[in-house]
Amino acid sequence: LVDDYFFGTPIKVEAERLETSACVPASVRTLSPSQFACCRALAAIAFELNSALTQFPRLLFDRCHSLASICIPRNVAELGVACFQDCRNLALVLFEPGSQLGAIGPFAFSTCRSLISICIPRNVAELGVSCFQNCWKALVLFEPGSQLGAIGQFAFSDCRSLISICIPSGVGRIAPFCFYSCRSLRQVEFADTSPASPLKRLELTVFRDCSSLESITIPGSVVVLSFCCFYGCSSLRSVTFTANSRLRWIRPWAFGECPAMSQNHLQEGVPNGARVSALATHSLEGRGADWMMYDY
Repeated sequence: LVDDYFFGTPIKVEAERLETSACVPASVRTLSPSQFACCRALAAIAFELNSALTQFPRLLFDRCHSLASICIPRNVAELGVACFQDCRNLALVLFEPGSQLGAIGPFAFSTCRSLISICIPRNVAELGVSCFQNCWKALVLFEPGSQLGAIGQFAFSDCRSLISICIPSGVGRIAPFCFYSCRSLRQVEFADTSPASPLKRLELTVFRDCSSLESITIPGSVVVLSFCCFYGCSSLRSVTFTANSRLRWIRPWAFGECPAMSQNHLQEGVPNGARVSALATHSLEGRGADWMMYDY
């Protein structure tokens, strides 16, 4: 068992004191960073009902290789940096009904290669850098009414079994490399494709090497398709722009290594007034690391 407070001071549980399971009393208000880190025999952890915890600090369960499932208490508002990093057998993550979770920190579930699915609570406003990177089996869903506004760099990169995703309507930023190398990703939907959507640009390499992606509808609010945003999407055959699209720029190599997306085909489909770079469908082959310096 995890010790309770002693005169208001949290008592850290040392790794060697933990066996295969643990139970955190409802009265515990704070857990220490790395408190369960590297407890490789820890297969199950429970939290008493009405837990007072409001945060999972950084590295809390880092490299708990035997941990198979967890139910996160209702009052936890933040999952700290790398709190479940490399929990390689973690298959099931649940949240108590009415979850108050507002942020999932950088690397929170990175390299949880057994994670089958996760439904992100509606109050989560931000997904941190690489928070689900290398989650090879994960299916990602969002609760109805999601308040998500931003998705960090590499958030879902190399999620090898991710087949589809629906981006919530409030998302205004999808950072570079967000879905990089999601090679099974076939369907990307935006809950709001209207010009009123807060999403203004598809960032650098955001869908690079999503080689199974066949079609996509670009929200009408998007003004810029950035460098290499669909580079290496070798199955991409259809890009649809909505009525009243505000698109103004398609940057170099945005559709490079997309065999079905010829320059002429792309030019025919873009909204009136949008500028398409002469290099929009070109390959980066033979170019050095200076390719991001181009701006035409």
